[in-house]
Amino acid sequence: MLTGWNGLAIGALATAGRLLGRPGFVELAAGAADAVLGSAVQDGRLLRATLDGRPSTASATLEDYGMLARGLLELALASGEVRYATVARELTDACLTGDRQRPFAPPGGADATLSRRGLALPADPGEGAYPSGTSELAVAALLLHELTGEDRYRAAAEDALAPLASVAASRPVSMGAALEALLRLEGGGSALLLVGEADVELDREARGSALDVVASVTDAQATAFADAGFGLFAERASRNGRALAYLCEGFVCRLPVDRADKLHDALAQAS
Repeated sequence: MLTGWNGLAIGALATAGRLLGRPGFVELAAGAADAVLGSAVQDGRLLRATLDGRPSTASATLEDYGMLARGLLELALASGEVRYATVARELTDACLTGDRQRPFAPPGGADATLSRRGLALPADPGEGAYPSGTSELAVAALLLHELTGEDRYRAAAEDALAPLASVAASRPVSMGAALEALLRLEGGGSALLLVGEADVELDREARGSALDVVASVTDAQATAFADAGFGLFAERASRNGRALAYLCEGFVCRLPVDRADKLHDALAQAS
């Protein structure tokens, strides 16, 4: 059970569940996340793989941290469960180096076996059938910036992506995840929060939006996110028993709306 690849599946299931209105997909993502966190985290250390519940001795690589962190953030937004976002933040923080030349690195260093054979690389931005750890951590960092407002996350993503821009532009087929991260970086961070009891019409309108952050949470969940340091949710609440939609950009939100037609108009103006 590879940690990083499970992170990809968790993120895909969570995103599909949100976009398609399939809560069963989100439940599958949550089950997978709980299984991975229950087996791949040993004594505070993230492992690369487990087999039938037996942990590998190999430490997690950058792609494991990045893929799992991003997947957990997508799951947190789809499920409204802040605990997944908290773990994702911890995983991302563990990889932040403070070095502008190499902003992300696995906290345990390179794999010992690869190092002994001279095969360990300081960074591997290459992508093929799946994203690189650099790209996934950059997206996770950008999501965290949009949720917390902390500039250190955006700065790390900018430093990590800067060397990839020209390569990705010239080889788009083989650098899709890097291009996605670069587009997110250029977009500036847009968010839509639905807060309150589920509203079918608002939810349907929200699913059609192409924003960086889309979440539907109860009042209690919004408070939990805010209390955990995810400032985008601070002071976001329903009104008189009606769910409210908050459309935000760069942590600045428009006046909330409680009707689908008003949300449709706001989204049209934003795009």
